[in-house]
Formats: sequence, structure tokens, C-alpha cells
Amino acid sequence: MIPIDIRPESRILIVAPHPDDECIGAGGVLVKYAAQCDVVLLTNGCACNPKRPKEENADIRHEEFVREMAAAGVHRFWELGVDDGTLAEHADCLLEFDLASYDIIFTANHLDNHADHRAAFTCLRQALAKQDCHPAVYEYEIATPFASVSEYLDLTDAMERKLALIRFHQSQLESLDYVKLAQSLASYRAVKAAGCTYVEAYARASLEETQADAELRRITSQMQRTKQMYEVMYHWLCLLASGGTMEKILLEKDYHIVALYGYTPLARILMKTLQNSRVKIAYLIDRKAASLHVPDMTVLHTEDHLASVDVVVITVLHDAQEISKMLMQKGLKSKTMDQILQEADCNI
Repeated sequence: MIPIDIRPESRILIVAPHPDDECIGAGGVLVKYAAQCDVVLLTNGCACNPKRPKEENADIRHEEFVREMAAAGVHRFWELGVDDGTLAEHADCLLEFDLASYDIIFTANHLDNHADHRAAFTCLRQALAKQDCHPAVYEYEIATPFASVSEYLDLTDAMERKLALIRFHQSQLESLDYVKLAQSLASYRAVKAAGCTYVEAYARASLEETQADAELRRITSQMQRTKQMYEVMYHWLCLLASGGTMEKILLEKDYHIVALYGYTPLARILMKTLQNSRVKIAYLIDRKAASLHVPDMTVLHTEDHLASVDVVVITVLHDAQEISKMLMQKGLKSKTMDQILQEADCNI
């Protein structure tokens, strides 16, 4: 383990999977080299607290992140806004982001126990390969320590400033004391750095993709979809247990005429649930409309004319943001199944 080589002319980018990863993993770089640092935040952190609506979570995380950037003195930062927990499905999110101007890039540990952290590394690797640029890339530690490290940054005189940045993310400290975690890890790493009380440790990244990496990406994507299905079904069961119905919550929002996006298992259940109810399903939208035959239902392609409805219920478990944007361009309001169920607030 040797001191990391950061020079006065080095241009630095920190890639953060979630709001707070940048300061937990690379906060020392932020406080010691803020004027040289840019930060790109990949997700909106919307799934951090299942007791709050996702939009509220995202707003809270955004405000905490912006305040942290101001306190750190970072002048350039970007928020890409990918939904928390779905980053593996958006591995192309950095492809158009200019990476060529950076000398050093920091990103999350590709073996971290959080799927979005692993996916952040994949996003960066794919973008670097496309742009054919070769900065020094370092992985940082969050909650999963490295088996071995290559470089470190002495934080003996900067640890309190790093911890101050982490404290901006109070919404996350409710569930885990990241301040204590970061301080303990920095103290442990300093044991092998002579003369240091605290250090921030990194591992020099290998950007070569292996078969194991591809398999990990496939499994991660599958796990995320399973998790999303679990959340939808959990909230739906909570609704039923509290005596509610989909008909009731849709009507309470003045959704009398709806359309469904995606001929998925969730769509089929919802169609059966709303049979003979006061909520009318006007049509179904699916990219495979030409090959679908759904009894007693008009099936349209995304490129067809889509008549006005009160809301389009998105039943697919991926790419919801892109689908919502596409529908908005067609003048249609949309909600995912999870959004509708969470907004019901069944208090179970």
C-alpha cells in the first residue's frame, strides 16, 4: 500500500452510485482536492426508506447531496436520476458522459455487496471502453472492505471534515451509522500506513471484463427485478389486508379510465381484478402488440395513436422512467404499480 499520486494539475471525477457514497468512499479526496473534483451521481436514492413514497425519498436525497456538494466546495456535479436499485438495467448511463478530460476516476468497489455499487463499476467500464480513454481508475470502499488495497490517502488532518460531509446525509444515518463505519475503517487502514492516524484506501481497478463479471451482471439484473416484484406484491397484500381494493384507490385518485402498459403477469392480475368494476381499462400498450391477442381488449403499439385516459398504469418492472417520459411526450400521465400502491399508504 503506497500513497496515492494526486498532483495539483490532476482532474478528478468521483462516480457515486447513490447520494452519500461519494463521501463515505472518497470523502477524503473531496475535502483535500475539492477544487479539482467533479462528481457524477448515478441514482436518485428513491428506495432508501420503504415507509416513504419514492418521490419523497428522492427529494430528500437530492437536497442532502446538493448541500454536501456546496459544503465540500465542488463546483461541477451531475445527477443522472436512475431509479435506486435499477442501475444494472442502465449500464449505458455514462456512455455519453465526457470521461476523456479526467486523469483520475474513483468509483465503487465492483465486488461490493450492494448491486448498484457493482453496477456503477460496470457503467464506468463500458463508457471508458466506448470513449477509448485511459485515466487511472480507483475503486473505493463503502460498507464492504477490500481484501487488499493498492493506494491510500492520509486523512490524519482531514478526517473530521470527511465525517462532516457524511453527516449531511441524515436520512441514511437513521438506519446505519456510516460516520462510525467510515471512521473505524479509516483507523483500521491506517495500521499499515506509517505515521497516519486515519487513511482512505483504494484498489487500482482492472477494466478487463471477465465471464464472471458478465454472469454477475445478469444475476444482479434478475435479482433487482425479483426485488421489485416483491415490493409490488407486498404493498398489494398490505392494501388487501387493510380492506382496500385497486378499484377503490384508483377511483379515489379520479382514475376512472385507465390504460395498462405491458402485458405482464401484473397486468393480467390487474385486468382480472378490475373486471366488472367502475374502473374501465381503455386499452393495453405493448411493444409486441402485433403478435398479441388479448380477449376483449384493444392492444396498441407504442407508436400507435394513444387516446387520452386518466392514467397509464405501468406494469413492467424495468425502464419505468423511460416509459414514463415516452408517455408524457404523448400527453399521457403515468404511474407505476408500485407508485400507486405506495401512495395508498395502508399503514400495515
